[in-house]
Amino acid sequence: MSWQPENKSKPSSFQAFTSQHWVSPPGYVQHVQPGSMKWPGLTSLLIGVLCGFALAAGTVVATFYVIEYGEDVESFPQEAMPGIMAAGCSIIFGIMGAFVGLIFGIVGLAIANSNRILAAVGLAINALLLLGIGGLMLMGMMR
Repeated sequence: MSWQPENKSKPSSFQAFTSQHWVSPPGYVQHVQPGSMKWPGLTSLLIGVLCGFALAAGTVVATFYVIEYGEDVESFPQEAMPGIMAAGCSIIFGIMGAFVGLIFGIVGLAIANSNRILAAVGLAINALLLLGIGGLMLMGMMR
C-alpha cells in the first residue's frame, strides 16, 4: 500500500497531504508545545517558607536562652545544651536551605516555559532570609 494517489494523472487542484483521512507514516514525530514548568519556582517558594519558619524558630529559641542565661555560652547549665544545639542546627539548616531555594529561584527564572511569578517570589523570600540572617550576624559582631 502506498501513500501515492492511485490515479497517475494528477488533477490541477491536487495538493499532497491535505486529506483529512491522512495517517502519519511510521516514525513521524508530531511537535507538541510543552506545558508550563512549575516545579523550580514552586520548590523555591516552599523552601523559602520552610526555611523562614526554621530560621525564625532557631533565632527565637537562641534569643530566649541568651536572655535567660546571659551571653557567655560556658556559663549555660548542662541541661540547656540540647536546646542551644537544636536552635543552632535550625539556623544552620535554614541558611543552607535558603541557598538551595535561591538557586531554584534563579533556575526557575532562567527556564523559558516556567512559572516566573512563583520563581520570583521564592527568590525574593530566600534572598530576604539570607540578608536578614546576615544582618543579625553583623549586629552580633558589632557588640
